[in-house]
Amino acid sequence: MKLSAILRGVVAVIVTGCLLAGCTSSVVVDFVPPNSPRPAPLAGAESVKLTLIASDRRVVARGELAAVENVDGHVVYQVVAANDIVYLVRSTLEREFRALGFGIGSGGPTVNIFLEEFYNRFERVPLFIFSARADVRFRLKVTNAVGVLLYDQFYSGVGTVGAAPFATGSVAKVALDKAFTNAVTQVIEDGRLQRALLPAP
Repeated sequence: MKLSAILRGVVAVIVTGCLLAGCTSSVVVDFVPPNSPRPAPLAGAESVKLTLIASDRRVVARGELAAVENVDGHVVYQVVAANDIVYLVRSTLEREFRALGFGIGSGGPTVNIFLEEFYNRFERVPLFIFSARADVRFRLKVTNAVGVLLYDQFYSGVGTVGAAPFATGSVAKVALDKAFTNAVTQVIEDGRLQRALLPAP
């Protein structure tokens, strides 16, 4: 029997099993602090309290992170989040703002977080190898205590896995962790955002 026929048979068994059992993998996505030195607390930040509010604007189902389709366009494998992604984004940014010296509470600027995308896409490359690309995108809209706009910016992070023998939840997690970390790092290193949040000199 030719190798191609064997491979087609193996794929057929896997696809059939997934269609019958509903193959789903759940993963916990997280922020992985980069190895580079963390920013020092900002002078004056201790006098500012931030309120963070997050909302979900993704077009996919709330928990969906990735999917694999067969040649007919049917989903045969799906990766879903084991943790609340909207809460993850808000709590991570809150923690990072605290690390910069800001307080968390009412009376100061409000940071509205609009989550636009948090998704990994698998692509088939030759010899049945998969690559993965994750995209994380959100918007921060900052207003002062009386609702005046102070800052408005999109942040986009990308994470990739070059080659993997299977499209699995663990591969998607690696790419998503990278993308999320990249996006959060952009926020923390955004000097214009920092100036918008700090009190006027």
